[in-house]
Amino acid sequence: MMWIWISISASLAATNIEKQREDDDGGLQGAVSGNIAGGFGNIDSLLAEAEGHLAWGRDSNHLLLLGSYGFATERGIDDALDDDSPLFNQSWQFENRALIHARVGRDLSQSIRLESFIGAQRDAFLYLNRRLIWGLGSRFKLWDSDTSRGHIGAAWMLEDERSDPNFVTEDPIRTYQRASVYHSSSWQI
Repeated sequence: MMWIWISISASLAATNIEKQREDDDGGLQGAVSGNIAGGFGNIDSLLAEAEGHLAWGRDSNHLLLLGSYGFATERGIDDALDDDSPLFNQSWQFENRALIHARVGRDLSQSIRLESFIGAQRDAFLYLNRRLIWGLGSRFKLWDSDTSRGHIGAAWMLEDERSDPNFVTEDPIRTYQRASVYHSSSWQI
């Protein structure tokens, strides 16, 4: 068995998004990253991903945009033996996923922020043809120091999902109302 592994990774900026949500005192901030990986042997595979975010803040108003796209493709040894043509021919199975998310926030005080958000997602890996999400929430600062910070939050959201009917056993069209409560904390090391 012979394996050749290729991994190329590029990151134009590294950003702690939790910190960015709090430190958006003014101006525009953002980051973009990408990843390409592949493996060739009994199963040939290739994965490529890109993601980015953009944050803007002024006074007590905040805007956060997130986006990502990724694809993966593979073919097994049987497919490769039947078809000796180069990469990305009919024997390769191709799947992709994409996400876009926008969040608007308004500080009511030093410790309380109200947020609304909207998002769209497609994920063929999860047999998800489409997911749309709308929601509202609040975020409370528990503590904030030079080396650590903590928050709790609560959100209500409405989700509309369309799954691939060829691969799911439940109803492929679903609408959910969800409530979410979370805790987020970070420590500088």
